[in-house]
Amino acid sequence: MSHTILLIHPKPSSSTRTYSEYDSVKECLEAICQIYEEHLKRQSPNVPTITTSSYAPYSKEWIKDQIYILFREKAMDTDK
Repeated sequence: MSHTILLIHPKPSSSTRTYSEYDSVKECLEAICQIYEEHLKRQSPNVPTITTSSYAPYSKEWIKDQIYILFREKAMDTDK
């Protein structure tokens, strides 16, 4: 089991800095998705279903895969 810490700084003010601890990377990534979903709900509180044509919807699994690929590429670059 990997211990994961998520550092969040949502606004320029230093008083908004916070962190959360998770027992795994998976839990952390799920929390990131939940934080984003809550942000969208706060941005448009009167909209029951938020949709837009400016993005292509991807599943949480796809996002996790892309993050993994990015980290793997960065790790390979540091090995050079």
